[in-house]
Amino acid sequence: MNHRRPACKIFFWILKLLLLTQSSLLWAADSVALVSSAEGILKGLTEPIVGMHHLVFCLMTGFLGLTMAKSYRYPLFYLFTLIPGYAVAFYLPLPVIFVNVVVALSVAALLFNLWFVEKFGRYAVLILTLGGFFHGASFVQTVQGSSMTGLLSYLIAATLIQALLCFGFGLFTLRLSLKSLDNLEGLENILSATATGVFIAYIYMAF
Repeated sequence: MNHRRPACKIFFWILKLLLLTQSSLLWAADSVALVSSAEGILKGLTEPIVGMHHLVFCLMTGFLGLTMAKSYRYPLFYLFTLIPGYAVAFYLPLPVIFVNVVVALSVAALLFNLWFVEKFGRYAVLILTLGGFFHGASFVQTVQGSSMTGLLSYLIAATLIQALLCFGFGLFTLRLSLKSLDNLEGLENILSATATGVFIAYIYMAF
């Protein structure tokens, strides 16, 4: 697969996505106290999609895990490591800036894999462990002060949507790769530009 990406096209995507991620990250960063299960479900269904930092991590996990590594274990590992992140952030409030920085670095780590490795290597488990844990903590931080009913429904809905994103996108790109590897180059360009924009915007917001 050709690794040379047109610089002007990538730069255009980065500028465009910086605007998108700036607004989406601001939306996701707002802390909302959920009262009912309906509020929790609605918030949980939308946040992994509107929050570009969560969205791009799920898409890259599915792409690298299912399409490049040909294994469903990596997306599953990410989804399971969300759970301790939920629990720790609920009982032990973590510094928001620290969580934001680690989330941004997890996106950058997957971006590095996408550019230079194209598959999960020996550090895959570490990336997904830190990514899953701190993405999970980030979810809880956005709904501080919620009722237990609202919180549980929110986390269940958010986890299910992330599973759908990981496996749905991974299976979609896997099917494309079986037809022709050239089909994936455009998707790689978009994922790379999106991840770069998210990383820059999230680091900016963290500080």
